[in-house]
Amino acid sequence: MPVLAPWILTDELTPLLRNAAPSRVINVTSGGQYDQKIPGGDIESDRAKYGPKRIYARTKREELVLTEQWAQRLAGTGVYVHAMHPGWADTAGVRNWMPLFRRSPGPSSGLPSRAPTPSSGSAAPGRLWRRPGCSGTTAGRVPSPT
Repeated sequence: MPVLAPWILTDELTPLLRNAAPSRVINVTSGGQYDQKIPGGDIESDRAKYGPKRIYARTKREELVLTEQWAQRLAGTGVYVHAMHPGWADTAGVRNWMPLFRRSPGPSSGLPSRAPTPSSGSAAPGRLWRRPGCSGTTAGRVPSPT
């Protein structure tokens, strides 16, 4: 299961996060998560036909569920757990899997007229970490901070 590493990392860091409270865990999700459900009878996707886009999307969906579970587990400890989509960025994955994204998003689509660079997308979790309104809340699905 691809989400085992983030679970173990959060579990191992929990004592330090509690000691440093208030603190935050920020899981970075992806728009790909909206394309997949978590299959109830095949949580590890052992019986699913392999496809990198499918497994990536399921992993991101699973990370969202783990975010909610960690938020419940750490409630009242001063450790706040969030998931965020950093916004669409002009990465190889977006270019390969969503070729129309770069061509003509237009103002009515709600997408930027020019996709942000991967660097600007990677800065979004840091902006969320510094965002004052997220202190004291947990398991929020926070929109990309701009």
